[in-house]
Amino acid sequence: MQDLLRQTLAPLPHVQETLENLAAMGCQIERTPAEVRLASVGIRAWRELLVELARRERWRIGRQVHVLPTASSTNDRALLAIEAADGDGLVVLADQQTAGRGRLGRQWVAKSGQSVLVSFLLLDVAADSVDRLTLLAGLAAATALERAAEQAGAGVPRIEIKWPNDLQVNGKKLGGILVERRVAGGTGAGGSQGGTVVGIGINIGQGKQDFPPELSGRATSLFESCGRMIDRARVIAALLSELNGFCARPLAEEAWLGAWKARCPLLGQTVKIRSGERTAAGRVLDVSPLQGLVIRDSAGATHFFSAQTATLVD
Repeated sequence: MQDLLRQTLAPLPHVQETLENLAAMGCQIERTPAEVRLASVGIRAWRELLVELARRERWRIGRQVHVLPTASSTNDRALLAIEAADGDGLVVLADQQTAGRGRLGRQWVAKSGQSVLVSFLLLDVAADSVDRLTLLAGLAAATALERAAEQAGAGVPRIEIKWPNDLQVNGKKLGGILVERRVAGGTGAGGSQGGTVVGIGINIGQGKQDFPPELSGRATSLFESCGRMIDRARVIAALLSELNGFCARPLAEEAWLGAWKARCPLLGQTVKIRSGERTAAGRVLDVSPLQGLVIRDSAGATHFFSAQTATLVD
């Protein structure tokens, strides 16, 4: 990644001028008597890095990249491009988010420099594939985080996925996924084609003191899980690589489902779940990409809950 960044910058005649240019883009440079090392990629260099990666790897997601110092919601910014002819594959990144949201209207606020906040737009996802896309995005994010930690030489935590959209380490929330669909022009229904935005928020650099009291003991970060800081640009590049790998295959393909289930700690557990006015409790039997969570209650009845409308009750 560091070699690619250097190649995307305009050629400069002197090493010192190159280093100054990197520093001006927010990159952190570490100098020792033996070497000069790029320690982290500044946010102002993210766009050039990712667009070049997308070009070389022929990625669908990342052909266009918008990087914002602050956004109310990266999902909202990505949704604005639904009617654009070239909107498919757009990536929106923010250093800070002030009015982000999670599932079912929950708030997701992130301070500057601490998180990966990214949304990407797909223009050909059918309405009945949204649940499946939520699961795929979680699997891609979990795999990417483990890969980024390994590449950085850090301890690799086991990332679990709490149905339907939470990333966890040792039972603590590390991140979440919010998939939203909107039909261009406000028309169409059922299985019609529209724009689908996948928003992913991941805690990267937070320490215990950075989480609000209500999340104390319930949230964690990649820094806490690995024991060292991981460059956010490394995480983003790994995430886009995994997402493109999954999205290059038909969403109807279910070869990935076994890998997803292996990361789900809920299978076999007894849970309580709510969808609107409907509440049920039972043992988790399965996760169906078409229908959602499958549970069996104490009377032996089977219930299906969609990832779009249901939530687990603590």
